[in-house]
Amino acid sequence: MAQTYLGPGGAWGLTQITAYDEALLLRLLLTPNRVLDTSSRDYVLGLMAQVIPSQRWGVPAGAPTSLTVHVKNGWLPLLTHGWRINSIGAFTGRGGGYSIVVLTQDNPTMTYGIRTVEAIATAINRDLNPAARSRVPSSEVSPSWGKADEPMSAVAG
Repeated sequence: MAQTYLGPGGAWGLTQITAYDEALLLRLLLTPNRVLDTSSRDYVLGLMAQVIPSQRWGVPAGAPTSLTVHVKNGWLPLLTHGWRINSIGAFTGRGGGYSIVVLTQDNPTMTYGIRTVEAIATAINRDLNPAARSRVPSSEVSPSWGKADEPMSAVAG
């Protein structure tokens, strides 16, 4: 992950990462490799499969309900570039074995960014799984949307 730069002072939301590096991370979680052993991969994927409902938005939209969705989202308002809304996910099970990464910025609101990510994910998931009968719907707006996932004091422009 040579294009990933940790945020200053431990601010995860200010970490700079590319879609390529996010896809590489998901590949390491989905396939045996020398970096992560099976128990480590299973642990992370298990956590990603059990994200609380208010944070289970983004790339799961439009996925077949027959697949297990492993998701990690990030969101942060910045003085410049509006809301950054990011969603990555791995899809496992019969017909799975793929991942989606969507990184955005310049969203006027968190809800706008989530809706954008979900529109992209719905199109991808439907194209990859055209015969699926039951799909994950788009998220319902949550009262927690619009709040940063880190203290605002850690956020710079």
